[in-house]
Amino acid sequence: METDISYTKAEKSKTYVGATLGYLFDGYNLLLTTFLVVTLATYFGVTPKAIVFAITLALVGSVIGGIFFGWLADRIGRRTTLLVTIVLFGIATIITGTSRTLDEFYLLQFIAGIGVGGEWGVGFSMLNEAWGTKSRGLAGGFLQAMFPAGGLLGAVTAGVMLGAYGGDLGWRYSYYFVGILSLVLLAFRFFVPESKVWKAQVKAKLEGKNANELLMKSPLSEIFSKETLRWTIFGTLMVFGFMFFFYSGQVFYPTFFKTVGQVPDVSVTLIVTIGSVLGIIAEVVIGGSNDLLGRKKSGIIFGVISIIVVFPFLYTAMNPTIFSGIGSYPSFYTYGLLYFFQASYAALFGVWLGEHYPTRMRATGSNFCYMVGRGFGGGLAPIIVPILAVSVGGLGVSMSIGMIIGAVVMTIGALGLKETKGVKITEVDAASA
Repeated sequence: METDISYTKAEKSKTYVGATLGYLFDGYNLLLTTFLVVTLATYFGVTPKAIVFAITLALVGSVIGGIFFGWLADRIGRRTTLLVTIVLFGIATIITGTSRTLDEFYLLQFIAGIGVGGEWGVGFSMLNEAWGTKSRGLAGGFLQAMFPAGGLLGAVTAGVMLGAYGGDLGWRYSYYFVGILSLVLLAFRFFVPESKVWKAQVKAKLEGKNANELLMKSPLSEIFSKETLRWTIFGTLMVFGFMFFFYSGQVFYPTFFKTVGQVPDVSVTLIVTIGSVLGIIAEVVIGGSNDLLGRKKSGIIFGVISIIVVFPFLYTAMNPTIFSGIGSYPSFYTYGLLYFFQASYAALFGVWLGEHYPTRMRATGSNFCYMVGRGFGGGLAPIIVPILAVSVGGLGVSMSIGMIIGAVVMTIGALGLKETKGVKITEVDAASA
């Protein structure tokens, strides 16, 4: 008897809500830390560069979490894995608020990174397996839009907590809040159905093969097989380039505004908030273009545009203006234009990468490409940009150079992938059988 893999509207809604939590808290934690860089540096008595290193450690942790939890999701199921990842993230984030030393802060952000690392590919695997071909790109755009939405919450939380409790306590309460909120919202995931496509695949394999043979086959080794090696290489390259592009800017925007433009904290919060709103809109726009233009064409077009829009920001960085109001601050406009395309490109990844891999290795392949690319691209950018700033004429210029390099690399990665618009998930499985 053939297994029914269709979803009701209620099941799709539950799947979407359950998957969004990971993206929401990923963006939340990232922007929260970037906004608190100066405050944390003052509290621990170190340079801002030392605090930025915590972001690198969280990204390295996300590589480990991405590989392990992607593999786990292909073995024991998507839903069960996502319950584990958000608990790990929530507990580590709460304890981050109790950090007494910088080393403790480093360790806990690393562990939180492991937890959030499992979210991305697993969540998108659930979405790919629940949505039809006509609107999968748009659904992916809405899902990825939760990252800048989380960033918006992070900026607001940091601003409110610092304003209410000052630097010494405000940063602690910020981490307490996001950690507790993630555990409270965990309740939604208990109502999320397990992927029907994954369950059908497991059932078919168990009926046709000895269970011991099934357990011996590793999805982690399969993503490097002749069948999928090219997609793993170019998918990772695309994400690496994007993350270098994104983190060369995202990590340093608040510091750039505060130190170069002398923008007050309240106005920095407002600027970053506006950027996050633009990011939410951008994710949905490129998600829709995935369905309209196709994945590959969208990747190339938006990649080229991303390279171009760095140059207006570079111009304002080379000709800095002291802040006197948002409306008369040139870097606000060049940042808004740049961030729109920085945020939007990520909407390509989840759906597109997942359509390259069959169900038995989808979470592993997607998570590997995304988290390894993010770990190295996002991890290197916060280290290289400050070093480069010393020799190229300031932070804004080094940010721009990093963003241009990253945007070029991500476009090259997109060129190496195949067009998957209109492909049914069951067709991907059939082609690899």
